[in-house]
Amino acid sequence: LAGLARLIGPDEVQINTPLRLCAAAALTPKEISSIKQCFKGLNIVSPYDVRPRKVSPISAEDTLKRRGKK
Repeated sequence: LAGLARLIGPDEVQINTPLRLCAAAALTPKEISSIKQCFKGLNIVSPYDVRPRKVSPISAEDTLKRRGKK
């Protein structure tokens, strides 16, 4: 894949892993780092490179209604 990515020349390569609870286990930062080494020289982005933004609903009341809790 890294060779193909170099051939294509993308603006960025995203290496992702699930961070929410699901059936698949998330890759560790060490595993992601190991994969990133294969793509050295390309612009690489992974979930562990940035801090999650704190988000809040525009309207907490509307959010609860959509979730059937009000």
